[in-house]
Amino acid sequence: DYFDTRFKNPLTKEQCRAIIIDEDNNYINAGAGCGKTQTMVAKTCFLIEKKNINADEILIFAFNKKAQEELVSSSRSE
Repeated sequence: DYFDTRFKNPLTKEQCRAIIIDEDNNYINAGAGCGKTQTMVAKTCFLIEKKNINADEILIFAFNKKAQEELVSSSRSE
């Protein structure tokens, strides 16, 4: 339910799995337009809202400036 109602675009089963897997580090590798940024934003929201992780304890690396800008704007709109 969380994934179905929380985000504008529906997440795939693979994206949901990547989000709920409880690891210290996550690596997302996929082609352009596959939803990497959305998955990263959803994972961050999930950690903060459902796992009660402090946002200051989360570090996200973006491949380039455009990805960084998308992450910032997506996190504000989600």
